[in-house]
Amino acid sequence: MAFPELSAARCVHAALPKASCRACADACPRGAWILGDAALRFDAQACDGCGLCVPVCPQQAIRLPLLFEQRPLAGETALLARCEVSGDGEGDEDAAARIPCLHSISLLDLLRAWSKGQRIWLVRRGDCARCERGHGKQFAVRIAELNSGLASRGLPPIMLREVSSAAWKSMANAPAAQTAELRRGFFSTLGKRPVAALLKREPGAADEEMHAPGEFLPAQSGTILPWHVHLDASRCIACHACARVCPQQAIQQVEGETPAYRLQHRRCTGCGLCSDVCEHGAVSPRPWGEPHMDEVLLQERLCEACGVHFQMPLVREQPSLCWVCVHARPVRRKRQVMA
Repeated sequence: MAFPELSAARCVHAALPKASCRACADACPRGAWILGDAALRFDAQACDGCGLCVPVCPQQAIRLPLLFEQRPLAGETALLARCEVSGDGEGDEDAAARIPCLHSISLLDLLRAWSKGQRIWLVRRGDCARCERGHGKQFAVRIAELNSGLASRGLPPIMLREVSSAAWKSMANAPAAQTAELRRGFFSTLGKRPVAALLKREPGAADEEMHAPGEFLPAQSGTILPWHVHLDASRCIACHACARVCPQQAIQQVEGETPAYRLQHRRCTGCGLCSDVCEHGAVSPRPWGEPHMDEVLLQERLCEACGVHFQMPLVREQPSLCWVCVHARPVRRKRQVMA
C-alpha cells in the first residue's frame, strides 16, 4: 500500500499559520490527517491509501501516483480505471487499471488527460453508498463540473461510461495502448512526522511545476472557470494583504499612473488564503463561475491625520483618513508607518 506524500512548502499552512484550509482532514474517511493548532500531522497507521486527500488539496501539496490503462476505442484512446473494491475477481485482468478509489481522480488528472486528447473514461466501481470512501465529492461530479466549463467554451466534453464486468474483462485482455501514467509527484514519505518537521526540503528535491486548473483551459471571456477571484470593491480597503499572500499571483497589485488590483482568475486554485487575511470579507475564491471583473482601480490619497499616502478603491467615496486611522481612533499624537 502506498501512502500519500507531502510537499510541505506548498501547504497553505506553511505560508500562513492561521490558514483555514482543512480539506485533507475533512476528506479523509479514516482521520489520518490531523490538523491541530501547532501542525498538520499524518497518522500512517490510520491511512488505508485511498488517496481522497489528493484531489481536495488546493495547492497540490499532497501526492499519490495513479496508473491507468489505455485502450483504443472507436478511433480514440479510452482510459480505464476501476476501484479496488469493484469485486470482479482476482485474475490478471482484474489488476488492470486498479486504483484505490475512483473518487481520488482529481480535476487536474482529468484536465491533464483532456489536454492530451484523452476524453473517454471507462470505469468500474463498487457500491459507493456502502463504502466509507464514497461520501465526498464523486468522480462523476468532477466530470460534470468540468464539462460545464468545456461547454461554455464550445469544447468537446469528457465521456464517462461505467461498463459491465464482462466488458471490462474483454477490454483488459485486449491489446493495450501505451500505459497512461498520471503521476502526482513523489516527495519524502511523511510517516508520522508533523508538517513542521518537513518544511526544510531535502537537498536536490524538486517539485513538479504547478499549474492551476484554470490554466489548462483556453482564456476566453464569458466562460466559467474552476476557480475565480471575487473581489467586492465596496468592502475593500486596499490593504494589499490578499495580493501579498496569494501563492499563485491570482491577485496582483499594479502600480503606476493608475494603480489597480489585476485579477488573474485562471491562476486561482481556491486555496482561500486571500479570504483568510481579509478582515473585511472583501475577497474570496469562488468555484465554477464566470468572473465579473478583471481589474479593480485604486485612487491615491493623503491621510489628514497621519500624513501617510494610501490607496482606496476608486468606487468608494474619497476618504480623508487612511484605513489604519479609521480603525485606530483617537488619532491625535499618533505616528504611523505603512509598508
